[in-house]
Amino acid sequence: MISRDLLGSVAGLLSLLISRGGECEEESLGEQVVPRCFRCLIATHLAPSAVEGGRVGWPEYEGASRVGGGFFAFCVREFRRDTAWAMSEENVEVVRRYFDAYDRGDIDGWKSLLAPEVEFRPLAAELMGGSRRGVEDVARTILEFLGSFASYSLSPEAFHDAGDQVVVVLHRSARSARSPAPIEDRFAELFSLRDGRIIRMRSFPRLRDALEAAGLSE
Repeated sequence: MISRDLLGSVAGLLSLLISRGGECEEESLGEQVVPRCFRCLIATHLAPSAVEGGRVGWPEYEGASRVGGGFFAFCVREFRRDTAWAMSEENVEVVRRYFDAYDRGDIDGWKSLLAPEVEFRPLAAELMGGSRRGVEDVARTILEFLGSFASYSLSPEAFHDAGDQVVVVLHRSARSARSPAPIEDRFAELFSLRDGRIIRMRSFPRLRDALEAAGLSE
């Protein structure tokens, strides 16, 4: 049978998970020390006798709180890092899907990955009157630009993960509708994402500039 102390401790833990948020720090409540970062739920129910002086030792973290009749020790860092890593991986995957849809000519596919408030700043933004905003305006600008070429292809060569931003190195192979001379070059594009959607796209002539804008180094 599950003890009342254990049930109370589980209820207390759930309360902490809801109320504490993801800050990685401690908060003192009287004689108790409560980890405010609930992530990395290596949590264990300990008997009061296992705790000395109101604290409990733990390999990654020291901190115990009297919660609902039981004691919990938390490792508060690893799961938070794992969660951030998973979100970053998801952002990279969204950008990959954007280019996959672009490559197969699936306009609706890549448009579906854009947030309603998306902003696009192309390489020639100054000549084009600045950035474009909104899914339809961004899509129209991209399609009109592509229409000025006899052929135009982009090949992602590298993805640099920067949390909620992704820097992509792109190889461009194109031929203008006005000239038979081929165009072969590389540039970088910085994607900003939120809730699984692209909210901003900015093009840079040099990878170094895109990485710097994302807070990364080459």
